[in-house]
Amino acid sequence: MDSHAIVKTVLTVAVVVVVVVVVVVVVVVVVVVVVVVVVVVVIIVIFVVVVTILLHAVAQLVEALRYKQESRGFDSRWCHWNFSFT
Repeated sequence: MDSHAIVKTVLTVAVVVVVVVVVVVVVVVVVVVVVVVVVVVVIIVIFVVVVTILLHAVAQLVEALRYKQESRGFDSRWCHWNFSFT
């Protein structure tokens, strides 16, 4: 085998190695981007669920306070204690 054939073989192997490395790097970058997007979507969904629950609780509180009497005295509808002294 002459030196030109050896150089050609070495260059071919080097090109194949470079192409494989580039493909692996591209695949890793795509996987990382997909993972980041999934994590961001999960965080957004959790945030929306928490905000929805909090807004529902606040709406229930506002509705309960709306029906409470205006006076500051005792309101038996809000007290369900049963005291027994026997």
